[in-house]
Amino acid sequence: MRILTGLVLAAVMCAAAAAAPGDLIWSYTCGNNVYSTVALDKDRMYFGSWDKNVYCMDAESGTVIWTYTTGGTVNSSPAVAYGNVYVGSQDNRFYCLDAATGLPIWIYATPDSIESSPAVAGGRVYVGGFDNKLHCLDAFTGMVLWTHLTGGDVYSSPAVVGDRVYFGSVDGVVYCLDTSGTVQWTFTTGGPIYSSPAVTCGYVYIGSHDDNLYCLAAGNGMLVWTFTTGGDVFSSPSVAAGRVCVGSLDNNVYCVDALTGNLLWTHTTGYYVYPTPVQTGRYVYVGSYDNTLYCLKADSGAVHWSYTNGLWLASATVRGGKLWIGNWDHEMRCLEVGSLDTGVWPMHRHDLHNTATLPPTYEIDLFAGWNLIGYGDGEAPEVSLYNVVFTDGSVVKSWDGAMAAGWIAEPGFRYDPVLAYQTVGTPSPPWDYDVVQPGPGWWLLVTANGIRMFIP
Repeated sequence: MRILTGLVLAAVMCAAAAAAPGDLIWSYTCGNNVYSTVALDKDRMYFGSWDKNVYCMDAESGTVIWTYTTGGTVNSSPAVAYGNVYVGSQDNRFYCLDAATGLPIWIYATPDSIESSPAVAGGRVYVGGFDNKLHCLDAFTGMVLWTHLTGGDVYSSPAVVGDRVYFGSVDGVVYCLDTSGTVQWTFTTGGPIYSSPAVTCGYVYIGSHDDNLYCLAAGNGMLVWTFTTGGDVFSSPSVAAGRVCVGSLDNNVYCVDALTGNLLWTHTTGYYVYPTPVQTGRYVYVGSYDNTLYCLKADSGAVHWSYTNGLWLASATVRGGKLWIGNWDHEMRCLEVGSLDTGVWPMHRHDLHNTATLPPTYEIDLFAGWNLIGYGDGEAPEVSLYNVVFTDGSVVKSWDGAMAAGWIAEPGFRYDPVLAYQTVGTPSPPWDYDVVQPGPGWWLLVTANGIRMFIP
């Protein structure tokens, strides 16, 4: 049996914060609107503003650590990797800044504005430009490795999966290139694409201004299903626990089944929904042009809480029970979310090396009987349970789906203060399972062999 480190499950068992859900923890006034999504790296946060600055702040206190002034509006959301911050600006430049000091490492000049958010993978940076191109740069030197010309602006942020790069263009086409820049396949939608792709489990999910959300086969670009909304889909989809959530300019937030495209629920706001809904397993966080930031229940779309103040065009970043989000009232805010939720879709900066694919997934091969799956102090790790998925090799199911299918016995989940084992000290990736000592843990009762559990 493989033993799962306590970092995934036990980390959610800390005491809840004193603040109530939706309470403001701090705010900081920038010099103009904030459209950029926050990138988190340990205790620091990075984002851009229409005041032309890239900000580095202490995520807990909101204290400014440094700023770097570009020559134009910064709508691009930063990516943090290799000790650097990568971000584009409307001054026709793409910047690599030292994450510690904000000093420029290199600057790459393009013929037009950059509003796409970069993906960083394998020592390379991939970013779209309003010169109709996807640019591939050396992450350490800024040297251009290749560019690919499309038929329109590349506002969409690329997703990198293995040796494939996926992105959309305002020419209405979804592109799949290999990491040398060679086209592998294209798929043409009925309208411009501003949405960024989400890629997981062999599928590509992306919206278009033809009112549709598309699911394509990642390998060959074949259409799997479409879901039609009542307006343009500017929003980028997020995927978690078998659910795809996306906003539409018909004022709605939609949640559909990731495999079939069948509608699970709809939540209607008071105006356009530009941002990407951020999923944490139990909840979905999304802002609307109706001046409201919504926390919705992931299983129903019902409002859990809401926060009203200004136009919400930026997407939220959620980690460790807190939410960071910018607004068109010039404010960057940090809110309490009421539980130790963490966003599971790294498009919103959970995994900073890769902006649009699932983070490294931890797998446990389960057998018939009791399986040790985590450590803790006795409090049930509800958040993590709603993030996990299961498979028998042919179909993928959420926690509730696995219970309904009889893969997990009822109640089938218990805490034992004696029988478990835990790692000695605080492990760091790659996890070391060899050094163990007796300790408390959580056990899962599985009814059959051949079931595999995935924890993002």
